[in-house]
Amino acid sequence: MSTELASFGGLPFCGIQCPGVAPAEPSSPSTQFIKHNHHHHSHQQKKTNGDRKDRNDVEAILVQGMQHLTFDELQQEQEDLHGVSAECQEDNQAIDGLLESLKEHLNRIKTGTVYESAEKRNPSYVTNRGFQTMFLRGNRYDPKAAAVQIIRFYATKQDLFGTDKLVRDITLQDMDQDDMEALMCGSIQMSSCLDRSGRVVLLAIPGLRSFKSIKNELRYEYYVCMELLKQSQESQNKGVVVVSYFVDKCKDSKNGEGFSQTMGLLLSLPFNLAGFHWCLDDPAQLLFGKMAFSLMPPRLRAKTKMHFGSHFECQYLLASYGIPREAIPFSSSYDIDLSYHKYWLKKCAQKEEESNGHSPSSPQISEGGVSSSNYGCCPTENDVLCIGRKASGAGNDRLMTMANSFADSYDLGTIKSRRAIINCMMDEIRKHGGRFLKPDTSEEGEGGWIEVEEKEMRKKIGQTFRNLRRRRVASKCTGSAGVGTRPASPPSVVTAEEVKPNDVLFGKNKLQRGNQLLQDLIEQMAADYDSSNRGQKKLLASSLVCKIKESGGRFLKPMEDGRWEVVSDDEVAEQKVSVHFRNFRRKKR
Repeated sequence: MSTELASFGGLPFCGIQCPGVAPAEPSSPSTQFIKHNHHHHSHQQKKTNGDRKDRNDVEAILVQGMQHLTFDELQQEQEDLHGVSAECQEDNQAIDGLLESLKEHLNRIKTGTVYESAEKRNPSYVTNRGFQTMFLRGNRYDPKAAAVQIIRFYATKQDLFGTDKLVRDITLQDMDQDDMEALMCGSIQMSSCLDRSGRVVLLAIPGLRSFKSIKNELRYEYYVCMELLKQSQESQNKGVVVVSYFVDKCKDSKNGEGFSQTMGLLLSLPFNLAGFHWCLDDPAQLLFGKMAFSLMPPRLRAKTKMHFGSHFECQYLLASYGIPREAIPFSSSYDIDLSYHKYWLKKCAQKEEESNGHSPSSPQISEGGVSSSNYGCCPTENDVLCIGRKASGAGNDRLMTMANSFADSYDLGTIKSRRAIINCMMDEIRKHGGRFLKPDTSEEGEGGWIEVEEKEMRKKIGQTFRNLRRRRVASKCTGSAGVGTRPASPPSVVTAEEVKPNDVLFGKNKLQRGNQLLQDLIEQMAADYDSSNRGQKKLLASSLVCKIKESGGRFLKPMEDGRWEVVSDDEVAEQKVSVHFRNFRRKKR
């Protein structure tokens, strides 16, 4: 066999030595190339196996926490994580009993603690009802757990701020220059968005960490978290969702320094942690997860999720848990925008200046927490912006869609029925996480937004109906094919293959999902429909048509050639719904 046959492209052919052919020299470039690639492949394989092992270790820590919980406890934590748990309705008499039990537990364990010395210095501050109730809410109304946390809280507060500030609220005036520099970096900040269940989202962006000592960071984290809890009772009841974001530029700039202290701080605060989401794209960051999760109690591990991937992938995974993409304030280049964080801090400073009349030794927590003050906000896609016709977005589009659906009922209705329509529309906007916002025109606003009062919401919706009526009247005046209007377009037609699952088909199509959805809605509203007058029945039928369309469904009529005509006239669809109501009533009889 010739040398040419024994080699291919200068490389030994399959490593087989042929008779009469000298083997390749060990130091030849071809042999070195093979060895290098084999070594590189082995290194990559080991690295992949190591990364997979680290991920499995982190998952094992989380699963291990779940194994320490009962089935009911695990179900409760999972409901919190997914935002479907029922909000607890407090009873003052029950709270009084729990506070008495809390007092008993504190008396048993307070001897020799920082709490005991704080109680002697200012008993009215330490035993404040609103303050202690906040710890009960943070511990699922467990007095024993709340007592243990209060003891830990005062020890932590003394360690961070000293004895002089132990029995008064911490303000921005208590921060030194290094604390303020760490605070302004925004590594811990409130999101401008709520999640799908209306809960506050707290962001941890480790890539922004900047401090001279770890205590600078811990002091400002204490301030942000306590301000968040004091803003409203709703934040305490519903809980707080924490998103720790380690992706791309947001990787930890301090390589995990102070992680155990931060976790200890969070466990000492009356946080009702509803969910913890950890986003990362680098397996090297898994070490931090092992450190943090091993310090978590079992109930917190049960509502912790790890999301691995790019910015897009992590944001998509967060959205599946009801956290909108806008929750993390990215710029177009995926840098963190700190404008809302600075705006929030400015509002906090203004509020502290306004409350300077209070004695510094008196707690500023009322019985139900500080009344919900308006700290300003950034619009999300589901908000309705009250800025006239130039407003756009899903919230304004949803408002206009509903206004078109209810237009006839609103124009023909009484004052009472119009008010009912407006209430329905306001509830629908809120159900999607939307708010009614207007520009903050105050000198301190600096281009921010504030929520409008209910009176202004109603005014906005009423104006929407009036504007819609004017456009409809102007359209009729110009004629159906006159100047300013388009000629009537032919009806839209779809084939059987183009029918969507949520479409409602005219005729007897019980197996169609859209028809089943309509039937379920009719069963739920049948009693209201039967007890309503003619105008109210029309309103109910119109609301059902709106719900079907919001689910992505259409109303389709069969054609002779087997295709389906899309019903564009809402009145025809409402007549179809009314027929279903009457048929359901006959079946019940």
